[in-house]
Amino acid sequence: MSMQASFLAPCAIRTFADAAEYQAVDQENWYTPVHPVSGRTVVFDASATKETYFVPWELKGEAFKAAFLIGVVHMWDVGLGLGGSAPYIQAFLALRFGYTAYGLGSKAVSKVVLLDGGKQVEFSGRALRATTVNIKDIQKEEHEKTLVETYEESTMFPLKVGGTTYYLNGQGQECVKNGELLRAIINGQSIKM
Repeated sequence: MSMQASFLAPCAIRTFADAAEYQAVDQENWYTPVHPVSGRTVVFDASATKETYFVPWELKGEAFKAAFLIGVVHMWDVGLGLGGSAPYIQAFLALRFGYTAYGLGSKAVSKVVLLDGGKQVEFSGRALRATTVNIKDIQKEEHEKTLVETYEESTMFPLKVGGTTYYLNGQGQECVKNGELLRAIINGQSIKM
């Protein structure tokens, strides 16, 4: 045995860990609320507001864009004579607006409920059936300041869960039932109950 091999021999001891030495690694990012919660907790509810319902900015923008483009096609048809293609182009633009409006409406979340255990929430809406998602999979697409800045007008706050984008939709601050939990949830933090 060489000098180097005899030096390393005492360090090369084969050992096995027993179950008492292991620690469970939790993949969740936990948030402990100031006010304890238990059971199913409503965090956001747009259906329980007394405010007048306004159409969200995103939908207004799409409607304005579609109306403007339909008008431009009409002006080109009158001025340049597009022939018989103008009505088809206008119909395409109207259908595109309908598709976009349906896409926004079918993914609009008007109620968020924290479920038992604090790891999942239930999204539901007018056209959205109740969908349970893991909080750790939620990623906000905008900063939460944009949600706070909407006092009177409705907005569509985008939340990405997996490959699907949902839109938190409500009228002003009255929809937020528990701001502390809502902020933690949109930041992907599970709630300690």
